[in-house]
Amino acid sequence: MEKYEVNVLTRKGGWKKLTQDTVKSTDHTSSSEIIDKKNSNKTDNLKISINSEDEAISYNEIDDNRSRFSHINEIINELQEIESKKKILLEKLETIEISFNSKKQEVSSQLEQVKKEFDLYQKTINLIKSIKNL
Repeated sequence: MEKYEVNVLTRKGGWKKLTQDTVKSTDHTSSSEIIDKKNSNKTDNLKISINSEDEAISYNEIDDNRSRFSHINEIINELQEIESKKKILLEKLETIEISFNSKKQEVSSQLEQVKKEFDLYQKTINLIKSIKNL
């Protein structure tokens, strides 16, 4: 295995180089303690623990996320279709409502005519009864 160096960004904005020797210590001190010992004369006390395992996102996780996003996209598209169907149905209901209102007005005018005719017949009957009683 080749020796490697890692550049680490410090809190003050500078870069520090960490070598493989710094990370792999033969005694049981942690890498942050080694870094502190090396840089004890500096004012920047950066504590870093370096793992040898790769913590990058795997391609499977990326594919899972893409499939989740595509699934969410499909749901959004379905909701938009439902919303457009809803608008169409509401427009149809509005035309039916207009039709019923016009029919209601027509029936209402007919009802008033029938009431007037009923009143006229009632008055006529009352008149006939009053004449008979004379």
